[in-house]
Amino acid sequence: MTLVWTGRDYYSGIVHEIILNELKKAFDLGIRDIFTLSEKEVVLRMKEKRKEIAEILRNLGPEKENKKLIQKYRGYYINTGTQARIAGNIFSLTPSILDIFVSVGFDGVSESWRHTLGSLEIEEGEFYKIERDVIYGDGRVTQIYRNVKALSEHNDEIDPLGILKKRDRKDV
Repeated sequence: MTLVWTGRDYYSGIVHEIILNELKKAFDLGIRDIFTLSEKEVVLRMKEKRKEIAEILRNLGPEKENKKLIQKYRGYYINTGTQARIAGNIFSLTPSILDIFVSVGFDGVSESWRHTLGSLEIEEGEFYKIERDVIYGDGRVTQIYRNVKALSEHNDEIDPLGILKKRDRKDV
């Protein structure tokens, strides 16, 4: 018998919390925004924040007069791209079971697996296939994953200054 389980683990570990705090700062998100806003709303926040910083930079005038302020706001702008990229990478990783146990505890893992196993649909064929995600803790964690994915996917296209993509290229 061959058994295939497809799906992913949704949880919030220490590294997830750290990068979420960085995203909140970068895009002026409130504590609950990251799991209550829709993907469109979170992407709109990114767009608004970058437009705001771009407008500040345009209004600062010649670089020689405002060099430090221009560097400061350019750094803020670039940081929004960096944080969205890092968050996308972190949230797309397949976690180790050890990290999950450390993050949610034995009881949390046990409860999540019990819930998942209790509602399985097994597809029979040449092999048995199970398609089911395991959600550890609060069910809102899936919205966090969707929002981070949306920020990461739209990161380079929402670039009013046109400088984020260039930073990834080695020839620039």
